[in-house]
Amino acid sequence: MMKSTFVALIFVFYHSTVILAQVTNVRTWESVLILPHTPIKNQAMSGTCWSFATLSWLESEHLRQHPNDRLDLSEMYVARYAYLLKVQRYLEKQGQGFFTAGGQAHDVLRVIERYGLVPEASYTGLVRDQRHHNHRELDTLMWERTCTLLNAKSASLAPTDRHIYEAILDQELGQPPSYFEYAGQQYTPKSFAQNYLGFEPSRYLSLCSQADFPYYQEVVLTDKFNWMDASYYNLPLEAWHAAIDSALARGYTLVWNGDVSASSFDYPRGVAYLSEDLLPVSAQSRQQALLSGSTKIDHLMHIVGKAYGNDGQPYYLIKNSWGRSNARLGYLYMSVPYLLLKTVSVTLNKEAIPEYNVK
Repeated sequence: MMKSTFVALIFVFYHSTVILAQVTNVRTWESVLILPHTPIKNQAMSGTCWSFATLSWLESEHLRQHPNDRLDLSEMYVARYAYLLKVQRYLEKQGQGFFTAGGQAHDVLRVIERYGLVPEASYTGLVRDQRHHNHRELDTLMWERTCTLLNAKSASLAPTDRHIYEAILDQELGQPPSYFEYAGQQYTPKSFAQNYLGFEPSRYLSLCSQADFPYYQEVVLTDKFNWMDASYYNLPLEAWHAAIDSALARGYTLVWNGDVSASSFDYPRGVAYLSEDLLPVSAQSRQQALLSGSTKIDHLMHIVGKAYGNDGQPYYLIKNSWGRSNARLGYLYMSVPYLLLKTVSVTLNKEAIPEYNVK
C-alpha cells in the first residue's frame, strides 16, 4: 500500500462518456496517477470531515508548489472558529436552518481568511490527555448555549456571549495560540496564512452540476451544511466530470463532497461503486437522486489520484479521514459512475481548469 511520500506521475486520461456496469468483485487496483499528499488522519468522534478533507487538499496545494515542504495543518483550529461563525449565522436566521458540527470546504477558506491558520503542533484540539478527538460534549454544550440565546430572541453574538462560547471551546479544545514558532520564525495565525502559506481564497472554486439551475454561473445550494449560503459554479454533467479529470491530469487534487451512506459505499473493502440498476448515470438521474434525497450530503474526502481496477475500469483514488482502519489503510477507490451520481460538489484551484475561464 502507498506510504506517506509520493511521487507525482503525469498521466492524461481519456474522458469517456459511456458509463459501463461495475463489477463488484474487483480485488486489485493499479494506481496510474498518485498526486503528492500528506498522511492519513483520523477525525474520530468529531463531525469535522470538512476540515480534515479541505486542509488535506490545502496541504497538497502547498506540496504542489513546494515539493519538499510537507505541512501538517490544524483541523481543530479551523473547527473552533467555524463554530463561532455558525452560532452568529444561526442567530441571524433565528433558527431557520440547521446547527450542526458539519460543514463545507468553503467554511475552511472563510475561517482562514478571517482568523488565519496554525500548524497541528501548535493546536491539536486534544485536551485532558485525550488521544483521539471526541466532540460529543462540545457539540452538546454549543447546542444548548445556542438554544438559550435563541429562546431569548438574540439576533447576534454579544461580547459577553462570545466569551461564554470561547470558554466552552477553551475547555473542550484548548486555547489557540496568539503567536507560535514555525521553521525558525515567529508567526501569528494570520501572518502564517498570509506570509508562509501565501493563502489567497479567490484562487479556489467549488463546482457543482445541478440540472435545475442555470449552467456556467454561480448558484447557491440549499443544504443543511451550506450554512453560510456560499455559491458554487454550476456546470453540465459532462463538463463537470471533464473538469475533475482535467484538474488531476494537470497535477491538482480536489475536495470531494457527497454521499457515503449508499450501501455500495464499501468502506471496509475500500471501494465505492454503483449497482447495475442505477446505470447509466445521466444529468436527469443525477438530479432526481439529489432532489429525492437518495444522494445525501454527509461527508467530505480528498481526491488524490486515479487507478484501474482488475475489471478494466477507471477509479478515483480517495484519501479519507477515518484513520487507517480499512483494507486500503484509509484510502478507497471510487468508480466513475459512483462519482457521477453520488458527488454533490468538488472544490479545486481555478488554475486547474483554465478552459472555463472562471473569474
